[in-house]
Amino acid sequence: MNSISMAAGKISFSVVDDHGQFIPMYRVGQKYYLSGREGQSYQLQYENNTGKTFEIVASVDGIDVINGSEASRSNAGYVLHAHDTLKIEGFRKSYSAVASFTFSKPKDAYAANSDQGSIQNTGVIGTVVYDLEAPEEKAKPVN
Repeated sequence: MNSISMAAGKISFSVVDDHGQFIPMYRVGQKYYLSGREGQSYQLQYENNTGKTFEIVASVDGIDVINGSEASRSNAGYVLHAHDTLKIEGFRKSYSAVASFTFSKPKDAYAANSDQGSIQNTGVIGTVVYDLEAPEEKAKPVN
């Protein structure tokens, strides 16, 4: 499969390579697995299938992709607007720089060599989806 549904089908999640090609996923029981090759870079892609706005809090290898801290549901996320696509290219290093996500052996993973990460969570991609009220959604005509 190329993508999985999240938030009751409101969001489609996939993993793509640097050329935008889907990296195949496989489901075994309640878990999903990727068919990545060592050294291959990848990106997380979220598609909003609704007219609502969402916040996407994502982590890779147990590390928050925005601030590099330990993954947590309470961390800030990216805004995914109605009928839009969000592509997360890597760990945010600054406003204009990211460290690419790359498949590697657990001992060589970014998380295993980071102050905030550990080898325990390598290979885990986490996502929390929150409903947001965008200003245009709250606005109502005044009579």
